[in-house]
Amino acid sequence: MESYAALYRIYDAVMSDVDHIKWTDYMIAIFNKNGVGKGAEVFEAACGTGNITVPLKKAGYDITAADISGEMLEIAVQKARGSGLVIPFVRQDMREAQTHRPVDAVICCCDGVNYLTDRAGLIAFFRHAHRMLRTGGLFTFDIVTAYRFAHIIGNKTFYDISDDRAYVWQNAFDPESGVLTMDITLFIRENEHFIRFDEIHRQRAWTQPEIVKALSDTGFRDISAYAFQTFILQKEDTQRIQFVAIKA
Repeated sequence: MESYAALYRIYDAVMSDVDHIKWTDYMIAIFNKNGVGKGAEVFEAACGTGNITVPLKKAGYDITAADISGEMLEIAVQKARGSGLVIPFVRQDMREAQTHRPVDAVICCCDGVNYLTDRAGLIAFFRHAHRMLRTGGLFTFDIVTAYRFAHIIGNKTFYDISDDRAYVWQNAFDPESGVLTMDITLFIRENEHFIRFDEIHRQRAWTQPEIVKALSDTGFRDISAYAFQTFILQKEDTQRIQFVAIKA
């Protein structure tokens, strides 16, 4: 599983068009719909640079967040401190996530689950999420769909150039395996020179039946799948699906 060894340097710039406040509001709507009120204990897996973590803390949730990338967590800590917040950030692989005591909700945002490219990893994360939750606790996460990989971002090249950085991002989607390979070349200015970094990231487009079966197999019930930022069932051309499940 990739740990953003260099991509952390431009992650927030790449994600600048994402409305994280609207995303946070959607998380809160899911919480409210499932009886998770303010003050509830929430664990966030694959939190990245804290773009959802910090707003949820501001909204009154007792959140702990984890990521596999220490560099991403350093940025998240800086954001929390800049907002006058104390948030526990821990370095953890989501496949081995754990808390000291049961929590009311486990969340994973911004397609973190797509980075689990085999069923063993998927099941491991779901099992750990189940263990972390109180009985009746909420588990919610999103995935990018095969439709988005195949028709929107797959087999395309993206690039950006600025005074301090540049990147070339090449995608290749294999519909047979459902895996999107992202070949990323970064150039970051350090003093008078640009340093080159190369990373390869892979994400898998899980199908709804695959996710539902994995959730059922790991002890979750009342499983719902919505078109992202709605409470409407997803369609064939849905680009992102939000899953909601309850610990049995």
